Amino acid sequence: MKKHAFWFGRIVFGFAGLLALICGLVVLPVQSRADPDEALTRSLAEFTPETISPEGNPLSFTFLSGGRLLVIHDQLTIVDLKTMKAAAEAAMPDSISEKLSEEYALFDRVHPLNSGFAWLVNMTPRAGDETRPVFFYFQYDDDLKLVQEANLSEALPSDFGFGPGSIAPDPDGSKVYYVAYSPEDKGEKLLAGGSPLSPETDRLIYLTDRSPDSEFHVISDLRLLNGGKRLYFVGGKLDITGEVGDTIYAYGSMSTDGSDLTILDPTTLQDPYEFYQVGAGEQNVPQSSPIMLLTPNDPKPTWFDDPENYVFTPPPVKSFYAWNVETGDITEIPLRISMEDHKAALSENGKYLATAAADDPMTEVTSLTVRLYDTSNGELLMEKNYSGLTAGFVPEISVSESDKLIRAVLLDKLAYSYTEIPIE
Repeated sequence: MKKHAFWFGRIVFGFAGLLALICGLVVLPVQSRADPDEALTRSLAEFTPETISPEGNPLSFTFLSGGRLLVIHDQLTIVDLKTMKAAAEAAMPDSISEKLSEEYALFDRVHPLNSGFAWLVNMTPRAGDETRPVFFYFQYDDDLKLVQEANLSEALPSDFGFGPGSIAPDPDGSKVYYVAYSPEDKGEKLLAGGSPLSPETDRLIYLTDRSPDSEFHVISDLRLLNGGKRLYFVGGKLDITGEVGDTIYAYGSMSTDGSDLTILDPTTLQDPYEFYQVGAGEQNVPQSSPIMLLTPNDPKPTWFDDPENYVFTPPPVKSFYAWNVETGDITEIPLRISMEDHKAALSENGKYLATAAADDPMTEVTSLTVRLYDTSNGELLMEKNYSGLTAGFVPEISVSESDKLIRAVLLDKLAYSYTEIPIE
């Protein structure tokens, strides 16, 4: 594995977040309507806002089990996708509304649970001052009743760092797995505990240290897989005998008691696999699945080298690597077009992979293609093209083995629709 500067990967992540904020500084009128030419496409006009501004709540979608869609904006709404009616509604928590302003930006991640879901919210200061980000954990049941709420920034000492990739809820919501670290410590602790978190007393799963013989010095990007039986993570090892800050990254998996540690060198998937390209990505991977999707992050943008003359070029076409964390088997899934890995989802048992991507990302998107792959052999099973669009985009996608459906939220001309694609 190659050695590189440890903090550069976090700089790249920070740049991506900054770019998202910059792109959000435009007030967008939204005219929600369905595509009349698609029988299985239905309007989400009732559940999406008329305008989206950077000072207000962002808009996000998450597919839940039982044919439901969670919409988060100025409130939380669960939509029954059979009737296209609101099945449950809840006001935005006061702790979020109080902080959401021009000074704070909201970044979130939804973890569907066996019953309900966990909502992780990171309130990050927009200005580069010394104000510390505020991190919340909310858990809701299927009727959008708030089960628990915790300010994780208060639960952890001020010298501990924290972020969305540092926590993974158990499928039944009874506890969370999280990473606690401090500049004063020799390593990091992977812990399991209920709310409120207590790094001093919660159950220790795995401990790193700074010794040369340690498998890892840092851990991030936690995910629970295989029904909550396995922990997936990204591990980094500092080269403490060489240049200060150099590191080696690898993918890791272990049982939830800290045993049976498996380490996967990313350069065995493809070479080169640069240090900043190792990460979990934003693909939808259900906790019930034994499969984790691996793919290198996009190459470093040349913006860092020459911002004034930067011209966007699409990243190369990639492959997904379906890693079965229970058996260790790896299947390469060659993708068809650039940026297809940016919007992807696994089915509940890891059998199917669904993707959605623009056919030509260099122009205003007029055509999108949804694809379905078999994760056991990488075979392309089916394609569905949506043409005649204007600035088309797919904010969310899911695929179900039990329902034999691909579900997607489709944005066209700033109009949000829900579409179903039967698996043939």
